Amino acid sequence: MSTQDSIRLLCLADIHLGRSSSSVLPEELDFTCFTPRKAWDEVVEYAISSNNGIDAILLAGDVVNQNDLFFETYHAFEKGVRRLLEAGIHLIAVAGNHDASVFRKLVRSIASPHFHLLGQEGKWESVALTLKNRTIRFDGWSFPDDHVSYNPLAKYKKELADPDPHEMAIGLLHCDCPGVALSPYAPVKIEDFRGLPPRAWVLGHSHKSVVFEHNPLIFYCGSLQGLDPGESGDRGAHLLDIYPDGKLQKTFVSFAKVRWEKVTCSLADASLEDFEETLIQTLQTLHLSLKSESPFLYAVGCRLFLHGRTSAFKKIPSNLEKLKKKIIFSQSNLSGKEVYYFIEKVENQTQPDYDLQRLAETADPAGLLAKHLIALQAKGAEAHQLCQKARQKLVTAQMKYAQFADVPLPDEKLLELMLQSGFYSLNLLLSQKDASHEA
Repeated sequence: MSTQDSIRLLCLADIHLGRSSSSVLPEELDFTCFTPRKAWDEVVEYAISSNNGIDAILLAGDVVNQNDLFFETYHAFEKGVRRLLEAGIHLIAVAGNHDASVFRKLVRSIASPHFHLLGQEGKWESVALTLKNRTIRFDGWSFPDDHVSYNPLAKYKKELADPDPHEMAIGLLHCDCPGVALSPYAPVKIEDFRGLPPRAWVLGHSHKSVVFEHNPLIFYCGSLQGLDPGESGDRGAHLLDIYPDGKLQKTFVSFAKVRWEKVTCSLADASLEDFEETLIQTLQTLHLSLKSESPFLYAVGCRLFLHGRTSAFKKIPSNLEKLKKKIIFSQSNLSGKEVYYFIEKVENQTQPDYDLQRLAETADPAGLLAKHLIALQAKGAEAHQLCQKARQKLVTAQMKYAQFADVPLPDEKLLELMLQSGFYSLNLLLSQKDASHEA
């Protein structure tokens, strides 16, 4: 079915204009290229291109990062909106918890009859638009304040009439789904959407794109680009095509300027020289998989996970410091633009190639530590006991240092940290032992 006959809606949320990732970027890169503003500029260029035939843009909240960023975001947002309006593209939006008040100011300042902010003051509102000789009704609700503890869908039928028979309804909502009852971010459940008129629900709040159901179509847009290293993978917007027969089709469109990836690299039986070559080969393989997925990509921040038993264990830490926040690889994408790869963080889970069984036979601190490491690797009852003892000491430390009180530490992560620190300690003990023998 040809998209020339479809109504094309570009759906996005959680742009967070005014936010920056500059603190984790290499100095060699221009951090302004990574801002949400740049991703927003790409959205505008994409939408006004006649090749894409966009009829309207739907914004599902948190366009702005904070309510006190009016002047910091007005120019960039207003410039893009003006270009969209001049191209005949409508904008339909709702406000989220981050921009509950500032978004109202932005819309009032731009003041266009084709820019619709729905559901102000926390009341459901609709607008019907004629697009390609068909009528689409957009239903929306906006955050009246930064925190909302009630379910906005409970008021939908009270505040909105059913659409006319010839209208198709599309809903916009910024919410916590599936949210717990005590959530301060408009908690709703999947079943709350069922039985309501909209054929599709465009949601904001979660930065991860998720499709909950297909009939009606209920989906989180996700963030426009990864706003921090924890938001890994591709990010962007969603193209929603509405065909003359009523069929809906959703297609993901990548707009990320920066992308965060987790990269695993095995150093098993590898020397330090092998590690350098292995890392480059790993990044080259990653680039081959990404270059066709993200056409606007400028840089990839990699969280590097190293594992395996290696003779290079002693030298790895000093060499890893040289890698952090440095461009270590670049290659062109399909459009000829250079994409830069850098290491954002390193998780060193390598182990020295010591014979733990032999070391455990010695009656010294290194031998006792080797026994504990063997037990931890076995993950049996003794490992559980060691972890419980460690957790008890952590509780004492958390009581002393309040900043660590709410830091979650699941058993699996605790075991990983104990092994890592254990091997470092063992390496230190053996190095001291070797030094004493040489003396």
